[in-house]
Amino acid sequence: MEQRETMHDSTRLHLPRWDELPDISLYMDQVLSLINPHFQDTYGDSYLLTSTMVNNYVKLGVIPPPIKRRYGKEAISRLFVIVTLKSIFNVQEIAELISAIDDDNSLGYEISESYDLYCSTLEAAIDATCADSISHTKPAQDYFRVIEDVATAAAYQLIVKRRLKLRRERKEEKKKV
Repeated sequence: MEQRETMHDSTRLHLPRWDELPDISLYMDQVLSLINPHFQDTYGDSYLLTSTMVNNYVKLGVIPPPIKRRYGKEAISRLFVIVTLKSIFNVQEIAELISAIDDDNSLGYEISESYDLYCSTLEAAIDATCADSISHTKPAQDYFRVIEDVATAAAYQLIVKRRLKLRRERKEEKKKV
């Protein structure tokens, strides 16, 4: 009997937690080989990370630069986060989001805690959203469910962009004082 793939199966995502990331630094090709398979089967080629992208993220200060051409655990964890964000935020917004996380880290949060929290929250949100979508959708309602899903995604994106704007405004106010 052929097993039918459900929407929930096709959206399932598991990101490696901090302790699952390699403890040794990796060369670029190893980084890409580690990260891309997590997204390729589920989301297709549009989510694949390239060496050019990684180099741009380094230039923008979004990820730490390689040491002797090798990327450490912090850079690798940030790249996992970046891949999940790059379809909804531009590079500058991603840089701001990473900067906000860095600011939180200066308050005593470890990057490992922030990264693991992001991974588990993202996975739970995908599972909950997908379960809700599947449980309430009948074939005749697919059209309306797509509209609801898109509107919800847009609302969350707008909220994040508004928070980034408020953060920039607060930083400007602090500079004036």
